[in-house]
Amino acid sequence: MIIKDGAIINVSNFAASGNSPAGKGKTGNLQINAQSILLDSAVPNSFSRITASSAVKDGGDIFLNVTDSFIARNGSKILAETRGDGKGGTLNINSNSVQFTTGAAISTSTIIDKGDGGKINIQTNELSLDGLSTGLFSKATANSLGNSRDINIHGKRVSLTNGAQISTISSGLGQAGNINILFERLETNDGKITATSEKTGGGNISLIATSSEIFLRNRSLVSTSVFDSTGSGGNIFISADTNALLENSEIKANAVFGPAGNIQINTKGLFLSPDSKITASSEFGIDGEVEVNNTEENKKINSQELPATPLYANKLVARSCSQTENYFVVAGRGGLPTNPSQGLRSQNVCMDLRSQNGKLAQSQPKQINDSVNQTSENTQKQVQSNPSQLLEAQGLIVNADGKL
Repeated sequence: MIIKDGAIINVSNFAASGNSPAGKGKTGNLQINAQSILLDSAVPNSFSRITASSAVKDGGDIFLNVTDSFIARNGSKILAETRGDGKGGTLNINSNSVQFTTGAAISTSTIIDKGDGGKINIQTNELSLDGLSTGLFSKATANSLGNSRDINIHGKRVSLTNGAQISTISSGLGQAGNINILFERLETNDGKITATSEKTGGGNISLIATSSEIFLRNRSLVSTSVFDSTGSGGNIFISADTNALLENSEIKANAVFGPAGNIQINTKGLFLSPDSKITASSEFGIDGEVEVNNTEENKKINSQELPATPLYANKLVARSCSQTENYFVVAGRGGLPTNPSQGLRSQNVCMDLRSQNGKLAQSQPKQINDSVNQTSENTQKQVQSNPSQLLEAQGLIVNADGKL
């Protein structure tokens, strides 16, 4: 199905254009089953739309069941808003792939009066939101008295880039809605997930990864803060094997006059760049708690900020030796035993009776034999004069046959 160049599928109870009076009943529901859906527009200021909004009573529910891909771009909109006392409709999308770019958006917001916004439920393998003004919105505007409602996403891969948002912001007197995302991998690059409030309390955010990680990069934001009221900040719950906050990204549940929200992170690894932060503080109220739990009970976890500059090994390793002051000496046999349980070896060195040219000095065999005999006689005399005393060997002699 292709809806383009300002084409509209409309079951609202008021006219999309012109001055026709609005109906007073509930808006009808809309269901579309298709292989694929493309919402697009090449005409400036003429946006394609699917709408089931209400001017008085409840907005209608929208069901979009798409087998392959659902693509919306160039300012296209899907609307189930309320502008009166009734609540906004619920928008349900079930598709293999959902891709919104260049200002395309879904809105179930409450615009004026006291009606609550509608819910957004998306189930998909891949959700991709890219570009400014692109996103999923269940807002309570400044002129409304109602609450914004929940956004629930169940997908394998979720990505927000270049200013895209998932938001349940309340700018009026109503409460901000909750955001629940169940996924395998969540990645944001200048993306925002916000359940903030200007005048009341923030909503809660739950980000649960079934098997993988969360990467927040390039000024990405997850926030349930309250900006200017006595309301409390919402709570944030995050569960993922790996959590990385990089390049000035933030997770915060702050408040001004009221208490801040609490932040709980269950993870195996938490990585923060020096310019990124996690905060749950109140300017004039009670600060919240930031709790980081290791999902592996048998291991300890530590949160440590990454260094801003690299480490240089030549500054960390001290040079304890100098080549000009140290040398090796060959002292022959002796020294410490190789095993502490062994005895000390003999400290006597081996005498080398060879000539300088390396050949055995055989020219004086008689002198060597006489030396051997003389040494033997002296040793025998010492033993006979004091038979009770044991003497250690005094040296080693090589005879004329080259034997010790």
